[in-house]
Amino acid sequence: MCWQVHVIILIFVLASPVGVLLSITVLSQATSALSGILLSITTGTFLYIAFSEVVVEEFALMRKNRWKFLALIGGIALLAVLKTLED
Repeated sequence: MCWQVHVIILIFVLASPVGVLLSITVLSQATSALSGILLSITTGTFLYIAFSEVVVEEFALMRKNRWKFLALIGGIALLAVLKTLED
């Protein structure tokens, strides 16, 4: 492999730890409103990727779609119950 590929892989590998350190630093200094905004953006990103990539690809396979759907609804319901219990 050429050296450019190694540089790109290194940047990709270092992105997560640097992002975690940066977010810990920012969130520790942020107000609750800014913290809520940043966490909302992060959550929205995860949900977008999950529902536009992972779920669509998983349901494209025409095997056991009922069980997959029940697992999806069950996971959403579990999160809702846990959030309700937390409050």
